[in-house]
Amino acid sequence: MDGTYEGLGEGRGGIIKLSVDVIEHKIAAARVLAQSESVFAQSAIDDMISRIIGAQSAEVDAISGATQTSNGVKSAMKMAIDKAYGRSIVSELYADTQ
Repeated sequence: MDGTYEGLGEGRGGIIKLSVDVIEHKIAAARVLAQSESVFAQSAIDDMISRIIGAQSAEVDAISGATQTSNGVKSAMKMAIDKAYGRSIVSELYADTQ
């Protein structure tokens, strides 16, 4: 389970691609590999990543005013977490991460 996993989610401006590090069965870090969100959304992406790492779950509230971006980050993190746990991925975006 420990390792680095990629996930994709769809934000307002397009695909958000994250790399997520899992260490000792915990979400240790996440980095944005690609995204095309607005300048305003940059801070929302960073905030969402911090919230998810703090909660150790992608099930966190979206940021008001940046709901689509927030949901894209949540989806990307969930995909990466699911990969880490060996769960089935149900997403049309999944083919892009294999």
